[in-house]
Amino acid sequence: MSSWMLFRQLTNFWNAIENPVFMREIQHEPLWQRYLSRALQSSGLTLTLGGLLCYLSLLVAFYADTLLILFVPLVLGWLLWLSLTLAPVVVREREQRTWHTLRTTPLDIEAIVLGKAAGALWWLRHLARGVMALTIIGAIMIGVGSLIFVSFESESLSDLPAPLVCGMTLLLPILSGSLFIADRAQYMMLVALSSLAVSARSSTVRMAAPAAVITALLITAMDTGIGLLIVTQHLPVSRSLIETEMLLLLFGPIVVYLAELPFGTALVIALLTLLVREGMIWAVWRWTLRAALRP
Repeated sequence: MSSWMLFRQLTNFWNAIENPVFMREIQHEPLWQRYLSRALQSSGLTLTLGGLLCYLSLLVAFYADTLLILFVPLVLGWLLWLSLTLAPVVVREREQRTWHTLRTTPLDIEAIVLGKAAGALWWLRHLARGVMALTIIGAIMIGVGSLIFVSFESESLSDLPAPLVCGMTLLLPILSGSLFIADRAQYMMLVALSSLAVSARSSTVRMAAPAAVITALLITAMDTGIGLLIVTQHLPVSRSLIETEMLLLLFGPIVVYLAELPFGTALVIALLTLLVREGMIWAVWRWTLRAALRP
């Protein structure tokens, strides 16, 4: 199943209502809500830790000479919410000895896993809409900004007809914005599927929750590290190393490719990145289904 089909299956809650497994899953309280309730009960400690985090973020931002670091906790917080929401999906049923009963229903294993995952994500529906809105706004800003930061090779354009160059310029914002949305959607799907894979493979919720968080962070580090390696291997970046890392973390590798590399090279590497990540999503999804089939 492709990443786009998985995205639709996991976020199209109106159609998911017809799945009885979805209706069953929305009755379960997510892990993060339990942790949030405990944090609200100890408000003094929560405020102290929150203030300390803000203070440390400001110190690091001034030391690194970039304010982009202040947005990193938002990205990490979203990853924490997403991984903790999906971590108990399968393993909780195994703990309660009800997973075998679910598998005896007329639904196949794919419909069961998708229904439970969509039911878990239902608790994040408002936050997910906010993230989608920010992604669309970011795509519009990147699309307009691509007319400024995308690097064209003058030699490759000198022999092209003027109407073709004008057409490429008009299509550039749409192309760059679409690549940004596809990149971020794929990345989020890979994080979500990795949490499902951890849930299908774990034996207890206590093991699945931290393992899902660690896996999400490892995927993020791999995504950022590979992007940084590709950019620095081709040519010296025009920004500091820390600022480039922050851009990779916040906006993904494709935006940095378009900003730092010649347009032709950036487009090829961006398409290869999407293709490789699509293969990873397919492999993780198949592995998740195989892990969910075990008793």
